[in-house]
Amino acid sequence: AAVIVSLQQLKGLLGIVHFTTKMQIFPVLSSVFSRKDEWSWQTIVMGFSFLVLLLTTRKLSMRKPNLFWISAAAPLTSVILSTLVVYLLRSKVHGISTIGKLPKGLNPPSSNMLYFNGPYLAVAIKTGIVTGILSLTEGIAVGRTFAALKNYQVDGNKEMMAIGLMNMAGSCSSCYITTGSFSRSAVNYN
Repeated sequence: AAVIVSLQQLKGLLGIVHFTTKMQIFPVLSSVFSRKDEWSWQTIVMGFSFLVLLLTTRKLSMRKPNLFWISAAAPLTSVILSTLVVYLLRSKVHGISTIGKLPKGLNPPSSNMLYFNGPYLAVAIKTGIVTGILSLTEGIAVGRTFAALKNYQVDGNKEMMAIGLMNMAGSCSSCYITTGSFSRSAVNYN
């Protein structure tokens, strides 16, 4: 899993626009090497620079535990610095693709989109309950697996409360479903 997650990151790291949607190793590698014409040296330099920053801060925090905050702040620092670099050099850096203008503010409330009648209400409720149970079960199972590997203590009740409250709050402003970062946990563990 960690290898596939890492290989999927090559799309952004190399600046590839047309990438495979498959999740197997060989199609991903084939897509990377067949799209050499899409590689952007600016994106590669910027990506590897921030990758070095993240890995360096992680090593530093492992050697000096009292500097843990440097590793914790590194991802946000990378986002801020990369945004500034692209903004300040936007006329000179053409190989780095940007998202464009983002609407400011929070997503609009979506509670008015709830309909409590109609022919599909029963199906939606059943689907929601099953999806919620599966999501919570998966979150607890994966959390306990990594906790056992690292000798951490996990309280399932607190995990369920946290995931449930985050999903309830997020659903009021059109947010994605909240889950644990399992792919990141797998990569960090390996």
